[in-house]
Amino acid sequence: MNREEKILMIQCLLHDVRLDFSDKVNRRVEFAINLCNELGDDFLILAGECKDFLEDDFTDGRYFRDDFPYGYLNMEKLHGLTQTYNDKSSEFKKYVDRLVTCKDMLFDDLRAGD
Repeated sequence: MNREEKILMIQCLLHDVRLDFSDKVNRRVEFAINLCNELGDDFLILAGECKDFLEDDFTDGRYFRDDFPYGYLNMEKLHGLTQTYNDKSSEFKKYVDRLVTCKDMLFDDLRAGD
């Protein structure tokens, strides 16, 4: 995945926690932390927010519904990509398929009825 796809992946994972708090929450947040650490300085605050979330055992996915660097809102300004699935790299798709539970609600080209 290139830098832009990693940023989009973080946005999708944290938004997905908001949409579905019942399944694979820790795996999604831990993967977001790893990507934040790979991306470096600009993402260290968000990595810290993710760690706090895991350590404090929050019971609500709305925790990440905040503006970057404290949440996933407005991250599209950082990656500049469309929120679509079919035109992304095979690596991006592999992680989406493995971790994201609400793909049809996150990606414009996977929405039901389209």
